[in-house]
Amino acid sequence: MGNLSDAKDEVVRLYFDEGWSYQAIADLYGRSREAVRILLNRYNPDREPGVVFRQRLRDEEKKSKKVVQDQVNLREAPPCVVCFNPVTKKAAIASPHKHWTCCHEHAVLWSRARFILDDELWEQQIASTARSILRYPEEHDEGEVAWADRITSGEISPQRRFTRKGSKSQQAFEEVMGIRERGDHEC
Repeated sequence: MGNLSDAKDEVVRLYFDEGWSYQAIADLYGRSREAVRILLNRYNPDREPGVVFRQRLRDEEKKSKKVVQDQVNLREAPPCVVCFNPVTKKAAIASPHKHWTCCHEHAVLWSRARFILDDELWEQQIASTARSILRYPEEHDEGEVAWADRITSGEISPQRRFTRKGSKSQQAFEEVMGIRERGDHEC
């Protein structure tokens, strides 16, 4: 093992510190991987077996890559529409709409209070209601038809309004506002 024994400190450093394989070290010195294994066993008799050592290195590398990827995902994650915490679940991120929620509880709250919380959805709902009234004017009174005409012509803009007191929408809205105010919700 002539030149391999002379470079034992370098071989030990490459294997233990750099994580090189037996084969990579053997290729560097023009020797066999078995010669590298024998050298490491001779100078480090109490070391853990190569298979165990390499598996531990791979596990540590995977863990560090996962930590980095989790940090990237957290930075790029859209906020939950209820609590504004990052939405990191893949299924939620892949959602085709822009209203992401971080947990099932928030999805339920959002579905109940979405027209109160989102002006754009509210305006879409009002416009849809107005178009429906104009489609079947005979089923509605004159005031409703006149209101629908003014909404669709752009003469008036939809007013924000709250639902009946005690309704599920109003309760959901109040719960969302409480979560936002406290800022203490952890999913």
